[in-house]
Amino acid sequence: MIAKALGGEVVVSRKGWGVGCKTAKIVNHKSWMSPKATEYTLVLSHSEQVLEIPTGAQLIASNEHCPNSMFQMDDHFLAIQAHPEFCPDYARAMMELRAEAIGKETVDAAVRTLDDSRDLDLIMQWILNFISSK
Repeated sequence: MIAKALGGEVVVSRKGWGVGCKTAKIVNHKSWMSPKATEYTLVLSHSEQVLEIPTGAQLIASNEHCPNSMFQMDDHFLAIQAHPEFCPDYARAMMELRAEAIGKETVDAAVRTLDDSRDLDLIMQWILNFISSK
């Protein structure tokens, strides 16, 4: 919603649903990203994704499934194409409810990733740092 509202392009992904735990690589480190990390893992649950970030936005993180995983617009907006608020049980329940739309094979593979470590503490600290850096 943020990307679209700010002039970016959001489309249904040609790669299919992004579900389960996925790792994104940091491509542009910012001062508020402390403690420093080169990547993070979070739960994804989306069929649409940001194809093009808004003009003037800075790409921060990327992965194979979702090249625009995180971006920043000035010091006003931080957008993350993931769900740090999803716990594994909730993510599993959401996938099971949408299994027909997502596809059983994709759901089965994604469920197996839910035990992967998630970087919730890291991301929450970054979000707090971003908000307080104003």
